[in-house]
Amino acid sequence: MNVDRLARHAQLYGCEGIFPAAAASVKGAELVRLAAILRRRGWRPSKAEQDRIDAARVEAPPAPIREWHATFGWSLLSPHGGRVLSVAEVGLDLWVESAGDGARGACGSCGRPFEAKRSTARYCGPTCRSRAHRRRVGE
Repeated sequence: MNVDRLARHAQLYGCEGIFPAAAASVKGAELVRLAAILRRRGWRPSKAEQDRIDAARVEAPPAPIREWHATFGWSLLSPHGGRVLSVAEVGLDLWVESAGDGARGACGSCGRPFEAKRSTARYCGPTCRSRAHRRRVGE
């Protein structure tokens, strides 16, 4: 069954009975999409129906985000192309210096390299600036 056809039926005749009838033939992400359409029309799923929607949501991971490049076609959009590192996992060797016009330097608090927007910048951000100020006041 086509989800768009079921959505049109819900618009014309109401949401009653559509989800139970469609649950046997519609699977995975399409079932989640149908449930979202019906919810916008005022339908509230029962506990068993909600469990089925949650199971369909777990089965189908979200589609990867892709971007178009004129030279080589579609590719995964970064950071979805690879594993995304958290702030705690990033080492100093992974910081990339950009090719911008800003001054490059190391943060006076954490030591990370950063590109400054002003020539007088000493810290990479407000957190490090606050930490440095607290250290000076506490001494």
